[in-house]
Amino acid sequence: MSVITTTPYFIRAIHEWCCDNGMTPYLVVAVSAQTRVPVEYVKDGEITLNISPTATQGLQIGNEVITFSARFNGASRQIYVPVNRVRAVFAREDGTGMAFEVNDDGQPEPPPTDEGPGDEVQPEPEKAERPRLKVVK
Repeated sequence: MSVITTTPYFIRAIHEWCCDNGMTPYLVVAVSAQTRVPVEYVKDGEITLNISPTATQGLQIGNEVITFSARFNGASRQIYVPVNRVRAVFAREDGTGMAFEVNDDGQPEPPPTDEGPGDEVQPEPEKAERPRLKVVK
């Protein structure tokens, strides 16, 4: 049995919490070949998307992918974001939310393991820059 990452559950929970409290949920996405987003709005390899009910149409936050259509500069665009490319979900108004690690290969960071005595310690690979939340006004 394959275990589903907790990331889509947290994204759905923060999205619902924002909507229930009259806040605007935003998604920060690490853009890659797997994502379909308007490239003209990508900055430093990331795009921040408003995923509120008033900004999206047909929003589906699945366990593997997030899809919806939204208007960018008046033109409707289809958005496709694999869940493993999501860096953060947060409320625009106060920044409350969660950040997620994304590896260069697009996979979420594996959970840390407790090493028992006698376990071989592997050297840590170089880490990519840590995701950070930005205030969007």
